[in-house]
Amino acid sequence: MRTVAVAYIPVFHEGYRRFIEESGAQELHLLHPSVSHAIVGIARDMRAVEPKLLAMMLNQTKGLVSPALDLVSVVNTVGLRSLAMRKDVRLILPDEDVSRYVAKRFFGRKRITFIPFFLRWDGMAALSKLPPDEDIIVTSSEAARKFLRQADELSKRSSDFWRQIGAIAVTRDGKRLAAFNESVPPQQQYANGDPRSNFQAGEMIECSLFMHAERALLTAAASRKNISLRGADIYQTVFPCVSCAQMLAEARVRSVYFKDGYANLNGREALRNREVKVVRVSF
Repeated sequence: MRTVAVAYIPVFHEGYRRFIEESGAQELHLLHPSVSHAIVGIARDMRAVEPKLLAMMLNQTKGLVSPALDLVSVVNTVGLRSLAMRKDVRLILPDEDVSRYVAKRFFGRKRITFIPFFLRWDGMAALSKLPPDEDIIVTSSEAARKFLRQADELSKRSSDFWRQIGAIAVTRDGKRLAAFNESVPPQQQYANGDPRSNFQAGEMIECSLFMHAERALLTAAASRKNISLRGADIYQTVFPCVSCAQMLAEARVRSVYFKDGYANLNGREALRNREVKVVRVSF
């Protein structure tokens, strides 16, 4: 039984090398553009190397990529159908949108192993709702719990049907700001419906009538004299979306305490890059 990996690889990096090595693939079949370009956005990937060139390079260095690898080729629709007919293979694919498309279109009921690897910002990674990274701090501090309880009570004041979020900022000099996600302007809420109702979780998060609680905190700080969120501690009921995470990071807050996880487009990375301490509060 041959272990065969099929993948869309726009550019080769350590993540793909690890995927090939850990999968134990003996054959690697790179998807031809006639297959991969069926996925929205793939044709716009300016990084993408011509698969034939990539296959040539990998064939010359396959021993360095993985000891088990002995064949690298480019596969088109005809090749994928032939691969589906083979009975001597165990198929391995990275768990991403192109792989799912290929599996559904060409491999039907053939048994496939999807390996979860973050290799690029594909459609699934960009829109998925994921827990924040495992390297976060976890605390059961009563002081943190107290602020999170207050934030939770604040969230109940939100009239957003989609998600109710409360947030509290404690500045370095002890000043406090509180906010929740609310309609802007409040008197026009739902008058013509809510555009957010047209999308699934994680999709088009900016398409909303509601200002996020974190943005409301930043706006409140900006509108008042002698208040800065630089070095502040933020307590919020839900992990920030990537946009809010970026804004908190650029505001140079010291830490973000949260209760529930919601990582879209890896907002954790934005906070990590600014050395913002991220703490999950357990109850």
